[in-house]
Amino acid sequence: MKQKTYNFLFITALLALIAVTVGSALLLKAAVCMAAMAVLALISVIGAYATLKVGTQEADFVLERGSIKPFSVRIRYAFPLPVGNIALKTDKGETFYADVLPFRNADIVRRIKYPHVGIYKNSGGTVYITDVFGLFVLKKRLSEFRGSITVLPVSFETDKPNMTLVDSGAGKVRMQDDASQPSGVRQWVEGDLLRRIHWKLTMKIYNPHDTEMKPFVKTYDEQTRPETLIIPDLSQIDAIDERARSLRDGICDCAYSVAKLLLDEHEPVRLVLRHLEGSEVYGAQESDAGVFASALAAADFSEESDFADLVTEAMRRIELTSAVVFVTTRLNARIADMLIRLKNYSALSVTAIYVADTLRSEVSALTSKLEASDIPVRIHTIYQKPEEK
Repeated sequence: MKQKTYNFLFITALLALIAVTVGSALLLKAAVCMAAMAVLALISVIGAYATLKVGTQEADFVLERGSIKPFSVRIRYAFPLPVGNIALKTDKGETFYADVLPFRNADIVRRIKYPHVGIYKNSGGTVYITDVFGLFVLKKRLSEFRGSITVLPVSFETDKPNMTLVDSGAGKVRMQDDASQPSGVRQWVEGDLLRRIHWKLTMKIYNPHDTEMKPFVKTYDEQTRPETLIIPDLSQIDAIDERARSLRDGICDCAYSVAKLLLDEHEPVRLVLRHLEGSEVYGAQESDAGVFASALAAADFSEESDFADLVTEAMRRIELTSAVVFVTTRLNARIADMLIRLKNYSALSVTAIYVADTLRSEVSALTSKLEASDIPVRIHTIYQKPEEK
């Protein structure tokens, strides 16, 4: 109870005592009235507490980062005695007041801006019920409201990464065959994969006296278009909360922008969200962009594996890859060396996108080193478009 309540009850008891002592009917009536007020006030808040219902009018909804959306909370209680006001204090520290009549709905509407990518639960809170005289306050703890908010990354105009068709022999670049549709055989030509050689047929017709004989290779009806591999750095960001969230937004925006650009042109894209098997998203149509955005929104930036390990992962996929795009908030000598090794080993197109709020002095030297190896580096300053260095 509040100090006001103690004072009120003390005055009531004092009036009753004086009324009995001096035999004053007027003071006795006043004390009875004050006691009745206290009883009714207590009954009203207890009744409202017991019948109170609080809920949201909306369930799950999806929006882009930076959007503003009204959020409504509905309050209702089914008790005939009125109360003063009902306050809702959310777990985020926001407080809202509503005047609620018995058996009526009262809506608390607030406009909320969602500046950061992620999936957020509608936070719970505590409801404070006050009687009409302000004597008693009861509080009721609420669990999380139903539903969640998915905040998607936003896309911006960016340059298309250079595409290199997979597998080359003596400088010739060839597209990968689809092993699911074999159609025949032909003689080997420079640039063919060794694993495509039809060894059984070749050995069957082998003539040791024919110095110009060439092995036969399998041919296929269809060819698989090599894909672009997008690898965002999901390592935990070592920064204070707001800065870490902004850097995370930058990674998601950059990865999504590149993916959307390629999907709009019907280019196959694979997004690697973790250094774990199965944690990937693939698409080749414009309609797949929403899946990529949702996957990035759900990404957990607490990856324990080293980001450089993902460069090694990309090396094992060169036969199915035409370009690799790395998005990271860290650009150090080790990662730069790994990217250069990937470029030299695979002859793939490699692009690095560096997300930062301020540029460190060593970044210029690292970008020059990467550019010298034909690896473009795009600097993305938070809330700005990436620039090609």
